[in-house]
Amino acid sequence: MIKEKLEFSNFKISLTFVLISWFFTINFATAQTDFEFTNKVYSKDIFSVQTLVNGTIKSLPMLIKNSNDILLIQFDDLVEDENKNYYYRIIHCDRNWNPSNITEVEYIDGYNNDIIRNWEFSATTKVNYTHYFFQIPNKDTKLKISGNYLLLVYDKGNDSNPVFSRRFMVVENNVKPFVAIVRPMEVSNLRYNHQLNISVNMGQNKIANPQRDVFVSVVQNGNWDNAKIDLKPVFISNNVLTFDNFGGISFKALTEYRSFDIRRIQSRGRNVASINFKTTPNEVFLKVDEPKPYSTYSFNFDFNGNYYVDNWDYTDPKIRDFVSNLSYFEDSIQQTFITRNELLDGEYQVSEKDLRADYNSVFFSLKSDEVYNSEVYLYGALTNWLISPEFKMKYNAAEGMYEVNTLLKQGYYDYMYAAVDKKNVADFAKIEGSWAETENDYTTLVYLSEFGSRYDRIIGYATSISR
Repeated sequence: MIKEKLEFSNFKISLTFVLISWFFTINFATAQTDFEFTNKVYSKDIFSVQTLVNGTIKSLPMLIKNSNDILLIQFDDLVEDENKNYYYRIIHCDRNWNPSNITEVEYIDGYNNDIIRNWEFSATTKVNYTHYFFQIPNKDTKLKISGNYLLLVYDKGNDSNPVFSRRFMVVENNVKPFVAIVRPMEVSNLRYNHQLNISVNMGQNKIANPQRDVFVSVVQNGNWDNAKIDLKPVFISNNVLTFDNFGGISFKALTEYRSFDIRRIQSRGRNVASINFKTTPNEVFLKVDEPKPYSTYSFNFDFNGNYYVDNWDYTDPKIRDFVSNLSYFEDSIQQTFITRNELLDGEYQVSEKDLRADYNSVFFSLKSDEVYNSEVYLYGALTNWLISPEFKMKYNAAEGMYEVNTLLKQGYYDYMYAAVDKKNVADFAKIEGSWAETENDYTTLVYLSEFGSRYDRIIGYATSISR
């Protein structure tokens, strides 16, 4: 009798847990309709959202499970209001960026829906703003499992209406995919595409049905819109899985990103034509761009579409003396980032650039005939990797060029132009061209979705460069 009572009691506890899980899942599914599971800014007051891994910008923000990796999230609110209280919430997602069928307690150790406590007002800037920053994991919030995650930041507990959302991943090191970037099999794409051949040695990981349970996603330069997702193994031999070795994993190589430098406002940086200091904010006019779909490929250094916030107009003599060497400054862009950080080491000095960097109205112009049956958009990390209405360019028939201006913080920026048709399909090659010599970052993620499991793990990853 006692045994039967214990079994019945355990049954009630299990049933209660299942019902609670179901309740949270159903209620969350109802509440999620006010935001998208992508990188997006919803508030007109929020700018310069960045996710840095251990202080460095990556194509994809990834943390290695059970490591000391830190994800730093920072952003600016251009409406200074001491009464604002921003909170964050983290949602575990499946491999296709839908909410996982698990409760928060299964992937969060500590608190979710926590307040962002770190913020500072801007210093000596024309445009005033409040700079917010926090990190994951922290003393209140730690992540238990690998997989895709969506970060929401919202104001005063209104988590169904976030001010922005950001994707990031927690990955395991159980397997290491082998990625070969080769010449495309299709002759027509030989000069314009990158083809990836991928194989995964599962090692000691015994998977009952790899073709059902193992998937691969490949992301080019952090852009999920053109990612190859949900790829299944097509061949299995000696526990080695081969993913589409017949040309299916192919990307337009495009070309190197265009770039401009507004780290210094007191003088014109790379690709800057003129600066108007008489307005607030300052007006920065970039040099007129031209389409280059048929131009000969030429290499130039870029950050594969990303941007770095920084301010070189320091009064610090170490910085002033360093940037006065213009030839060195222009000839070695990448080295300036390294040297600048060496000169300004220390936590306060590193964050100082985020408080002293001013906002400027930046004007882009593309000298071109009207693109047939398409609209032209500005694109890159500065547009949150999205084709967004606020970055749609207007055609100035009198000048014969497309134009758009947007508010950007001081820094070094990559960008390109996209021709978007009536079906909202973006064609970058139409304006930028595409060449197999282009340097791109490719991130390969290996997902495990075992039978009976309620979430997708990321059991391995690889980062590859096309040159």
